[in-house]
Amino acid sequence: MTEPDWIEVRVARRWNEALDIVGLELVPLNVEALPAFEAGACIDVLTPGGHLRPYSLCNPASERHRYVIAVLREHHGRGGSASLHDDVKAGDRLRILAPRHEFRLATSAVHSLLLAGGIGVAPLLCMVDTLWNLGAAFELHYSARHAGRAAFVTTIERQPFAHCIHLNWSENKGRLQIPSLLTKAPLLTHVYACGPQAFICSVVAAFVNSGRPIESLHLEWFSTRREPRAMSI
Repeated sequence: MTEPDWIEVRVARRWNEALDIVGLELVPLNVEALPAFEAGACIDVLTPGGHLRPYSLCNPASERHRYVIAVLREHHGRGGSASLHDDVKAGDRLRILAPRHEFRLATSAVHSLLLAGGIGVAPLLCMVDTLWNLGAAFELHYSARHAGRAAFVTTIERQPFAHCIHLNWSENKGRLQIPSLLTKAPLLTHVYACGPQAFICSVVAAFVNSGRPIESLHLEWFSTRREPRAMSI
């Protein structure tokens, strides 16, 4: 079996982003620049515990000097996220695989509606940055149980496109009203949804009921079924 094409990185920064969520900034060790990526891309990270796990890139796609990921601790997972939470500190070295692009952004869409559930905001942050720089029309609706569980809120508030992002804490406002958002969106809107399975299912149900063309729906969810690439070590 062939050896994976590992990229060696250093953890330049580690911080607590929200309840049960840590942020990691990864910088290259042996090369000047990391491989280029597009909005929605993810990388596979080899954890200190030996697990290979995929994580979406949160930072702008124009950056080559770093990758930023957010790791939610999965309390009933198989140990991958726990290893990154418990065993990784600033200055540590990790091995990753090059970005892959399975959750793509349709940059030519006349309008984009982005729906994030919890940690599902991670790839959508990079998408809205790309759309803003293209001068494209978009809106992001970000739902979490409460503000303490929401990642990157401070980052969002500092962005020039903050007025295009709508925050919804379900403990205060109830669940995100997805059918209503679809009703208000232009017919040719491309819809992106990322989050846990229940959130994705609610988006799919509302989208199907709206009668929109299925090719304008783009989905990604975070679960143990979101598999990394096969490897041999």
